Amino acid sequence: MYTCVCFDCLLLFCDVKRNKWNKGALGMRCFSRCHAHWMHTAVTVPVRMLKRKLSPDRTRDEEIQDRQNAFVWSEKHIYRPHQHFTFDPCSWSRPLEEKVKAKRQLSLVDRLRVLEEREREATCVVEEAKDTNECKEDVNYFYSIEKKEEKATSLQEELERLNALHVLLTAPRHMDTSLAKAERLREEYRDVLQCVFERLRVAVVDETMTFDALLYSWFLLLQGAQPLLEALTERRKFDENTLHCVIVTVRDALDTLMLHAAKEMDTTGNEEMLLEGLVELLDVATHPFTRQGAKLRENKRQSCHASEENTEVLVKGLILRTMTALKERMITDDGAELLDAQHLHALLRSMARCPDSVNESHLQRAALLTRKVVEGILATLKGVVAPSIRHSMCLSLLGKAARRLVFDKNELMRRRDISCQLVLDACDPPSGVKKPTIAADEVSHVTCACVSLLRQATRASHVTQAKVLEAIDFHLVMLSHAPNYDLGITDTVTFVCELLEGGVLDVGTGAAERYLRVVLLLSRLQFSPCDNQDVLCRLFFFFCSLAPHESLSESTLREWKRLYGIVMHQLLSSVRAVALGKNYVCGSDRPGTWEELLAFGRYHGALPLSLWYDACQIYFEKATVPLSSKCARALLSLRTRCRSHIGGVSTGKNKPSSLCASPLDFDSVRLLARMLHVILGEGVAAEDLMNEAAAWDVAQSAAGNDEALSALLRGAQKCVQERQASKHVVMTFL
Repeated sequence: MYTCVCFDCLLLFCDVKRNKWNKGALGMRCFSRCHAHWMHTAVTVPVRMLKRKLSPDRTRDEEIQDRQNAFVWSEKHIYRPHQHFTFDPCSWSRPLEEKVKAKRQLSLVDRLRVLEEREREATCVVEEAKDTNECKEDVNYFYSIEKKEEKATSLQEELERLNALHVLLTAPRHMDTSLAKAERLREEYRDVLQCVFERLRVAVVDETMTFDALLYSWFLLLQGAQPLLEALTERRKFDENTLHCVIVTVRDALDTLMLHAAKEMDTTGNEEMLLEGLVELLDVATHPFTRQGAKLRENKRQSCHASEENTEVLVKGLILRTMTALKERMITDDGAELLDAQHLHALLRSMARCPDSVNESHLQRAALLTRKVVEGILATLKGVVAPSIRHSMCLSLLGKAARRLVFDKNELMRRRDISCQLVLDACDPPSGVKKPTIAADEVSHVTCACVSLLRQATRASHVTQAKVLEAIDFHLVMLSHAPNYDLGITDTVTFVCELLEGGVLDVGTGAAERYLRVVLLLSRLQFSPCDNQDVLCRLFFFFCSLAPHESLSESTLREWKRLYGIVMHQLLSSVRAVALGKNYVCGSDRPGTWEELLAFGRYHGALPLSLWYDACQIYFEKATVPLSSKCARALLSLRTRCRSHIGGVSTGKNKPSSLCASPLDFDSVRLLARMLHVILGEGVAAEDLMNEAAAWDVAQSAAGNDEALSALLRGAQKCVQERQASKHVVMTFL
């Protein structure tokens, strides 16, 4: 900041301590003189505006704390409930800290000097190490070392470590683990799997292990069935029958549990099994490894092997027994947790594996159970971000004051142009990073359980679907409060796709809020780390045809469009053209290709230029798929919306020609020429368009009334003209 100050006045102010302002006339004469001759004596002096400390007895940390405490939440500061867990009030100082920590670019002389200093220091360290000769007593190496007896690890400790490693490797909260640490955890997980399996292989029920311990051990083992098989296969010499022998070995060990479970279900003692035990047994009995592993024995069954028929009978009885136990627990509900998220996911996963044994009452009870579990997690999360009494009173007083204001039409129109975020859930202003109060895998388990519930409720009655919808609404609210690091990309996207495919968004009175919650949920995700292109492509196809709900208000519609654009930008930057062509299915309400769906669908925003190039490469470079006239026209229309980077500011509605912000190079012109040849047929040749600028006058008819496409073709014509005017500066010899 610069301030214009009179030089004489500046001298007067600097000498204020000596003069003590005793000469008032001198001051008056100085001010009159500077007023008369300001043109000659005024100089520009840089003045830095420094913010003084509040008090000299406050340290730097205390001053930062004072600034944090002095923060006042106003209407311009909008926070979502999930932002409480990651909000850092010290973020204003982050750029300064990064600037201080940045490495300085040293000159060559400085680098050599630093290198010499390091060499001298290293030499001194080595010399000091050589000079020190410590006297050590002679000890008998073979007899003085005491071998400590290693304590045997209990089965419970191994199972707890097995479950913890599974959470560390699969929970979204731990997805930012370094590759080296993840590899170490993976190796440890496989070692613990082998140790637990070796114990279960030689276990004898009621002698070396109880039935409940055996059941819970297999419940955790089958979660990592693939790593277990890989670890057991590596221990043997690899040949053609290695994997077959390993599967048969594991299946034989599993038969011990299945045969004893069948006996337990036939006796009267099965009444003592808890609901969690029944869910674990149902999950093990319906696991694909349990059902398909018996087919590898090649009719060499013995009395110690469980047959498929006995397993199916066991599954039917288990479902009835589990639903009865669930009903009894709901009746005697004392306010405690009905079922944890892990067992809820296992129950709904098991019900989805045997749809013939599940009826309407079972689905309704499962939907009610899901709602109760989600309500418990939501209450825990709301307790962290609940608005205080003081904040609630401020909001209520502000609302009453706003209603008493005089209506001003101009002010209303001005506020309408300002885009403001909407708050779906009332919350307290965040005051710092907070620790999550739920387990790392709870949100992921409940999301997968809701996906299984939605898939089973597609052919259910209206009463069952209404109960499922209530559970889904509570789950959406819970996801709005859950922190971002607990949202799994694949699980969350699959859940949203099931909502869109089943038409759940339009059902009921809360459809408008549901539409807004879905796009808000997806706008919080980063799709680039996701390797599952099939899931991303499925969401992309749904969102290309997604329209806002009719009952949305003007402000809500503006917010919905903003969040919708964020989601589409993320998707377009993450999906690949090859995966889109592979996963696209032409239907009655869909065009022939995904290019037509993107060009003429609901989305009218920008797309990355790299995606357009990859789509063209499929038709021209690789020539694996024939290019139709409609698809070529769609690719022409998409080129008008291409950007090299789609994160910038969008253009205005009154300038459709400015959509083609990415400059046209000759590669794009060559592709446009080949597309125009497909559209216009024999009327124009691609070679003529590449070599003659006059040939583009004929191609203008393909644009029609599309101003953006006309501007694109004029830009291509100009590019060919500039290439002709250069008089072949670069010669290409074939």
